[in-house]
Amino acid sequence: MMRNLVLFTFFVLIFSTASYSQTEQGHLFTMTMIDMPGDQMSDFLKFYETEGKPGDAQNEYLLSMKIFTHAWGPEWKVCLVAEYKDWEGFLASEKRYNEIFEKMYPDQTKRDEMGKKWGVYLDHHTDAIVMDHPKLQK
Repeated sequence: MMRNLVLFTFFVLIFSTASYSQTEQGHLFTMTMIDMPGDQMSDFLKFYETEGKPGDAQNEYLLSMKIFTHAWGPEWKVCLVAEYKDWEGFLASEKRYNEIFEKMYPDQTKRDEMGKKWGVYLDHHTDAIVMDHPKLQK
């Protein structure tokens, strides 16, 4: 199912940007919106600081990572926005991240354990892949 979603997103991205020249296109961004109970937000931010940020810092294809939080009423969300130069940079970043993850956690058991910890937060999330268009910005 995840593969189908990725393929669908890829084709939508290609179709929606086909009419723009590369000079009019900006960078590619992924946005991951995580829904979570309010009492987990600070735990997630600490977890990202110790486990996510070090890996991101080693990934030369990841141009920037921003984290936004939304805490209002019963809706608590964390939004991670990752920036890449282009689609190729995004794909290279995914491959590089896997290399970094294996280097950070050389033991398969530790990698599985860390994957489960990330999974707790990602159980209720949505993803989007978007391209900015600097020529159209204010």
